[in-house]
Amino acid sequence: MSTNTMVLKKYLQLVETFTEDAEALKAVLDPKVEFIEYPNAINPKGQVRQLAQALKGLEMGRKILAWQKYEISEILENADRLFVEALWSGQVAIDVGHLKKDQKLSAHCAIRFDFEHGKIIRQVNYDCYEPFA
Repeated sequence: MSTNTMVLKKYLQLVETFTEDAEALKAVLDPKVEFIEYPNAINPKGQVRQLAQALKGLEMGRKILAWQKYEISEILENADRLFVEALWSGQVAIDVGHLKKDQKLSAHCAIRFDFEHGKIIRQVNYDCYEPFA
């Protein structure tokens, strides 16, 4: 397993658990990291975030979701770039917008991770959500 793949798996584990450990995140994310999310059913306009905004998003996820999980089906590596195919699933913890408490969500994700100096410098998400019940 490559170093980048190990960093990626550690990062996803931190995200899954909604970590509050800033030092653990600093170990896997470059300070100039950029998160690009293309339009999807949860975020119809998509968005581009920097580290501070992404950390706020993680905090919001901690409030909205009871749990979340990534099941990786494939990782393709090309130098300092990883392409990941994964199934994301989660359960809503509170009523929020059109989402209801205990509702289960799932999305088929294609995610590109770019690395620089052994840390994630860019994450690009293409998330395809299953229809909401």
